[in-house]
Amino acid sequence: MNIPQAINGLFVKSAVGDVFIPAGDPAEQIIANLILSVIVCQLHSEKAAHSFVIRAHEIAEMLTRHSTIYQPVRPSRFARLTYEVDNKSDGILYSIIDDVLVVPRLANNAIVRSQQLVRGAIRLVALTPTRYTLRLRPRVVLTELAALSEIASEQLYHSVERILQKCLQQELPPSEPLDRASESFTLARDLIGKRNYSLAALALNGASAALDSYAKASPIPSHLPLTLTMRTQIAGMLDQIRHRGM
Repeated sequence: MNIPQAINGLFVKSAVGDVFIPAGDPAEQIIANLILSVIVCQLHSEKAAHSFVIRAHEIAEMLTRHSTIYQPVRPSRFARLTYEVDNKSDGILYSIIDDVLVVPRLANNAIVRSQQLVRGAIRLVALTPTRYTLRLRPRVVLTELAALSEIASEQLYHSVERILQKCLQQELPPSEPLDRASESFTLARDLIGKRNYSLAALALNGASAALDSYAKASPIPSHLPLTLTMRTQIAGMLDQIRHRGM
């Protein structure tokens, strides 16, 4: 079986803001584009989401020339955003490719469907890195994507959810606390660079919690200087975020 090459990175100007999709595994690119299609559709319009569906379709079509079943060599990375609406907890997965959280940088006046999203206030709770093993049947995905070209927003959401459930085979157990802290810290730096301060603060809080978990275990003495350095950096970055009005 021929192994497909990584898909090139792509900078997309969407109706809700700019988004960079780094180079990555074809399956990860499909998942990232599908998640983006739902976000853009819910915030703006079906038409705005269509380009992401088309891109996912193009990549799935490429995969059909390589195999009937495709699985990336390594587990794929995601971040689960947990939030509360009307005292009910819910969450959404975002793709992480090459240490970059694949989300739009929301432009002014981008959210034109905000009144349709929720009936109450949203409280962001956590941004937690996680990993999944992916497994795709490219021809099946291709068939399902072909039906998404002109579909209502609610149908798009449920259709994409169905595809994701089939592709996300298994969520892996959490990594070691020090690894989780490092992943969350790296994620926070990327988000601060994008001026996405609310998500960056969640990532930093996650890094701090992971360091606390590590400290309660049996820490390796040689790691202590690293944890102290990370704590200092986390505190400084959170302070900067607060001063920027978060």
